Amino acid sequence: MKIISSILVALCSVACADVSNQVEEAVTTLTVESKNQQPITQWGVATHNRPDWNPAIWAIAKFPNSLDAIYGELGTTMLRIGIDFNTYDKEAPREHLRDGILAATSRGANWYGVPWSPPSHMKTINHENGLVNGEKNWLKPGYEDEVAAWLVDVIKWLEKEGVPLPVAISAQNEPDWWPDFYAGCLYTAEQTPNVVVELRKALDAAGYTGIKVLSNDGATQDGGSLPPGNPNRGTINMLGLRPGGAFETNEAYRNALDIIGTHTYDLHNNFYVNNPGSLQAFHDAVKRSGKEVWMTEWETRHEHTFNDWDVITEVMTHFNRDISSMRFSGWMHWKMWEGFAYNEGSNDPGKCVHRIRPTDYLVYNAVDVGKNPKYLEVRISANTEKKIKLSVHVDNKNGPKIGELTIPRTALQNRGFRTIKIPLKSVRGTHDIYLKFSSSFAHLEASLNWFKFAGGDQIEAENFDDKTTSQPWSSAVIECFMVEARCKLVHDDGENIWRRPLFYIFKKIWNAAPANGETFVRLIRSSDDSFQGESKASIPESYRQDLCAFVHPDAMTVVVINRKTEGNVVNLTGLTGTTATLFRYEKEDAGTVNMDLSMVGEFSIKNGMIEGLSLPGESFNLIITNRGDLNEK
Repeated sequence: MKIISSILVALCSVACADVSNQVEEAVTTLTVESKNQQPITQWGVATHNRPDWNPAIWAIAKFPNSLDAIYGELGTTMLRIGIDFNTYDKEAPREHLRDGILAATSRGANWYGVPWSPPSHMKTINHENGLVNGEKNWLKPGYEDEVAAWLVDVIKWLEKEGVPLPVAISAQNEPDWWPDFYAGCLYTAEQTPNVVVELRKALDAAGYTGIKVLSNDGATQDGGSLPPGNPNRGTINMLGLRPGGAFETNEAYRNALDIIGTHTYDLHNNFYVNNPGSLQAFHDAVKRSGKEVWMTEWETRHEHTFNDWDVITEVMTHFNRDISSMRFSGWMHWKMWEGFAYNEGSNDPGKCVHRIRPTDYLVYNAVDVGKNPKYLEVRISANTEKKIKLSVHVDNKNGPKIGELTIPRTALQNRGFRTIKIPLKSVRGTHDIYLKFSSSFAHLEASLNWFKFAGGDQIEAENFDDKTTSQPWSSAVIECFMVEARCKLVHDDGENIWRRPLFYIFKKIWNAAPANGETFVRLIRSSDDSFQGESKASIPESYRQDLCAFVHPDAMTVVVINRKTEGNVVNLTGLTGTTATLFRYEKEDAGTVNMDLSMVGEFSIKNGMIEGLSLPGESFNLIITNRGDLNEK
């Protein structure tokens, strides 16, 4: 924060209520509506069978400070934890599961479990992965009761080991996604209701009547890789939520299903921009079902997060929209911890072309390659092992290929670069150089820092003259920093802990608006479109904007993001209480670790309004009132 900001803070508590009398620019009215929407029942984090997302590091033993922060300080109420397929017949995975759950429950959090794959023998291909040698791997027909029996057996074992019972259990993570590189399993639209019914029956028979059944955690709402009209496409179809579907016609299934779970990665995809009716259909189906709905997995995928401020705005706008437009009662962030020292600088000097996808190519005009260089040196990062091919062409994109190499795995998500050498055919003189990337797997990524022909000058990758990309956000130029690491909330090297701004943001919200069923969502209307952000096509009853509010008996919490570079003045109405405290991050604060939001000042609330509230350009603002009751005098 600038020094002048500190001076203003001191003056603000006495003068800010009258700022509107001095403001000449247009004022935007933000109105918190009086109607309570859904209650908030869970704030959570999602992980595999350990709370560290990395089997090579044992967080429970090495990083107790991180666990205290995530499961205690943050306001977390729920751990979403993966049940490994090997828990069917192996002791070690059960012990890992036990220890991972106890790390959360001993600090006050609850848990629910979900497998990424059932045991391999229950699948059409005897393998844990969702795609094997190009063939999709499904749950075997008629094995729904076997899945249920296995999960209940795991719960019994955990109970004997002193693990508290889960709040809920789900039969499958992302049953509409078929990964080739990690465990997964496809379910048909007929199998999904059946496994919900069988799971309910098995739980009741074991005396676990209080454990809720959460639907298979869908990867999409109505998008994904399957074509439109496919009965297995997305949560709405898999769960039979359309009119006349299984939810409406199958009473046993309807009674067995307690919670609808889904992920919201795809809400940023172009599918929903071009097909807003699909999102509307999911929204309406969920509302019609009357069931509790949880968002059980999301993290920013770096499409728009090229700096620290982008990370904050991307995550919090997504959070606001999920809560406001999709009516989730539970919301769980995926991957918020990293077990290494946070690096505020870059891990390679200069800039890189980041998020290079297969079919992308970069063009460098009039490059002097020298006299018959033997190899091309390339400083590169790739997130997979030998699945992205880099080919070097001269003169045009389909011109002579002078070199080619399948890139070895270097690190995940731009976490580290290495220099590789690509042998070259005979070439000399000056040419336009085309670097082309290809793979049969469209989701893979590479990042390029620099390249040079042997004996020649180093060419910075950012200086390309032209590009063709598979996605609008592909091949972006950014500093060569640890992009994924900046999206995590906590970093820990075993001695020191680094809390990122997102940690403090969620901590403020989740503690002021606790997930105890007494906190309700309130929608916010804007008098203009100043706070619509990068909204996709809106749907009725959906408030897809950079605003969100919560009301609790003790406080009202209002989230307002100002993305614009210029400041804004707002009248904030519909507030409860008599005073409010404003907390803020500005863009310049976004990259700072271990710094809480700045307390800007305390404001008087008159007739439910704070008048003339100044919001700096590119700022995250959190307003917390002193009471949540509506009828205070």
